[in-house]
Amino acid sequence: MSDPSSSTPSASTGLPTPGLTAPNTGTPDSSPPGSLPMWWRGAVLVAVIAAFSAAWFTRETWWPPTRTQLDRWLAHESAERGHHDDHDDHDDHAGHDHDHGPDEGNVLPVSAQARRTLGIRIGRLERGNHERTLRLPGRVATIPGVSHREVTAHFSGLVLAVHVRQGEVVRSGAPLFDVRVVHEDAVRVQLELLESLAKKEVVAAELKRLEDLNRANPGAVPGTRILEQKYERQHLVHSIVLRKQALVLLGLPEVEIDRLIALHTGAHAEGIEDEEHFGEAPLIDRLTIHAPEGMSASPAEGPEWFVTDLPVHAGQHFDAGGLLCRLADYGRLHVEGQAYERDLAALRRASGEQWPVGLHVEQGNGERLVRQDLSIGFVGSEVDPQSRTARFYVPFVNPQATRTSADGRTYAEWELLPGQMVELRLPIERFENVLVLPAEAVVRDGLNDYVFQAVRDTFVRRPVSVRYRDEETVILRDDGGVHVGGEYALSSTAQLQLALENLARGPVEAHGHHH
Repeated sequence: MSDPSSSTPSASTGLPTPGLTAPNTGTPDSSPPGSLPMWWRGAVLVAVIAAFSAAWFTRETWWPPTRTQLDRWLAHESAERGHHDDHDDHDDHAGHDHDHGPDEGNVLPVSAQARRTLGIRIGRLERGNHERTLRLPGRVATIPGVSHREVTAHFSGLVLAVHVRQGEVVRSGAPLFDVRVVHEDAVRVQLELLESLAKKEVVAAELKRLEDLNRANPGAVPGTRILEQKYERQHLVHSIVLRKQALVLLGLPEVEIDRLIALHTGAHAEGIEDEEHFGEAPLIDRLTIHAPEGMSASPAEGPEWFVTDLPVHAGQHFDAGGLLCRLADYGRLHVEGQAYERDLAALRRASGEQWPVGLHVEQGNGERLVRQDLSIGFVGSEVDPQSRTARFYVPFVNPQATRTSADGRTYAEWELLPGQMVELRLPIERFENVLVLPAEAVVRDGLNDYVFQAVRDTFVRRPVSVRYRDEETVILRDDGGVHVGGEYALSSTAQLQLALENLARGPVEAHGHHH
């Protein structure tokens, strides 16, 4: 038997025979025969590090689908294992330890019928933004100087007819009342106007006669006399203009005044035949009062005014300045909110940043009317000494619906009414790019919080860590308990938790104990 230490290199491979040490050539960069060069091993190490780095920085792309597939496989395997455990004989498992999966006891099979019965909503977990809000009480209020309009009488008169009803919707310019003018000043100024018109006609006729006579016989009429007649005519023109303005100020429509002047002077107005004699033009003794022009929130979509108060009736006498009716436009209102002194800093910040303010109103059916696109109009300039609160105002557009009665009149029904109590939610902190779920999607059991991931026909309970919670929203910590893109139960998680606990207790026999 030969000595191993005396073995020689193989002629076919050129490699040293086991037991021998390769001779050292003394070259620093040389590597032992049969091993990789130093530069090659460095390149492999760099490539491995680069691959791990790329996988780490792109984990948001490949990990969620991979996690979903793993969850589905584990849930399926757990369900299959539970199914076989229920049907196998006890002798087959005697003396053996069972290898339970990580989802053992957390998998709940739920049929499609049970999902529909419970009303389980399923949605994908996505990243989003959320705002922590401060809840403040508020009251719907009208806007002073904008929401209401009073129709008053400029003169005294008698109501002949009422064209509107309380609560009825009217557009700007619609007829409201027919009235008879009995105001002393209105009658007196009209008579003075007619007198000035008559004098102007006389002066104009005399001036024409003198000018014709002077043309036929130059120098027959002194120039001063013709000039005096022109001055008199100009004075009467000014007098007519002043009396017309006085009638306008008394509330008589300008179109009716022009019609009176046209009738008296024989001018040809629209629809009016020429008059041949003085004194045949009637006075303005009957008028129609119309709805004023208004600024509706959406005049193209609906009427502008509706009647809130109608204190007069046909046959009633009214004095100058008396109230005929009140009109309102609730298309634009604001919410008067109340904030405590300690909340003023957050209130000013939200107002300066123009953060959206939420408006919540309780409905009779338990639902909430929610607006999320509002902003603070302005903050009040003082603090109430009794309640120690400051007021702020949030304007909004108030939608309306109209209905037509049997007699053809239109009435308005507004979404919100002045005096209605609401809740304002003021943003005070923003969470960006976080995992957001509805509050009902997270169920608490003792000290732990859970969500239920939908995997085929089962739900897998997952423990989660809650970062923030309010009545409507839960923000989860991104610690690997859940992943973006996964499907989770968004509702009825309390029922799923109860069913899972009942499943874990096992079947109960008729006598209430296990054998």
